Amino acid sequence: MVEIDLTCDLNGLKLKNPVLTASGTFGTGKEFQDFFDLNLLGAIVTKTVTLEKREGNLPPRICETRSGIINAIGLQNPGVEEFIKNNKEWFESLNTKIIVSVSGKNVEEYVTVCIKLRENLEIDAVELNVSCPNEKKGGFSFSHDPDAVYEIVESVKKETDLFVITKLSPWTHIIKEVASASESAGSDAICASNTIPALALNLETGKSRIGNVTGGLSGPAIKPVSQKICYDIINTVSIPVIGAGGIENAEDALEYIMLGATAVEVGSANLYNPLACVEIIDGIGEYLKNRNIDRILDIKGSFKG
Repeated sequence: MVEIDLTCDLNGLKLKNPVLTASGTFGTGKEFQDFFDLNLLGAIVTKTVTLEKREGNLPPRICETRSGIINAIGLQNPGVEEFIKNNKEWFESLNTKIIVSVSGKNVEEYVTVCIKLRENLEIDAVELNVSCPNEKKGGFSFSHDPDAVYEIVESVKKETDLFVITKLSPWTHIIKEVASASESAGSDAICASNTIPALALNLETGKSRIGNVTGGLSGPAIKPVSQKICYDIINTVSIPVIGAGGIENAEDALEYIMLGATAVEVGSANLYNPLACVEIIDGIGEYLKNRNIDRILDIKGSFKG
């Protein structure tokens, strides 16, 4: 029997399969090591790291909604120095790709964090989370400004030899322009996309169910929106696109791949099903096998419109 080929190529970054974890839903992988062999994953995308330690937002930080969740974690993390110290041996013990999510208050912080990661850890890529506010522009999100995204990507590429994935926010009407700016600046791939701003009200208290008042909506509720964004970006840039948003099972993942995504990121599903990623990998293989398709590449971009 012919073995199903699930390998994919993210612009030179070779993955054993197209299933990655989404930042913020899988920690660094340590939290899931007792559930399955993490080396089965295409890649682990870590929780976002910043230059300095961040305490995060006031609780409650997460709540359920219909077909989704809202979270406002606030990028809680120990800072890049502690991140490196805590994970150096861990990453070296794994046999899968390691992608570190990076954020900053300004361009300089993005660059500094990436340099520190490159010099002190064996990682395969960084994913630039540009959905955060730019402190130099009064809190205006980087993701709404093609020039700011261009500057971040270009600076990181200039100062390091890291493989760069730019993770875009869906909350802008000019996402095609932002995607194009990312590509022009040298981004190796794009992740489309992130959570959608949302609010959930508690009728009994009259207050928000989230301590930060608003947060980011993820889960099945956003899949149609995320797929439209993914489709638009795929048809705008020539670099690989990673689809993300509402992926719970193999069928969801395959839909993104049929749209033309090279790989996918699984997020919220990890929070209620720690086996979600490995089940999706198995499900993709089973789907292809049942249709006598030998390679995942044979269905990539097969969407007929």
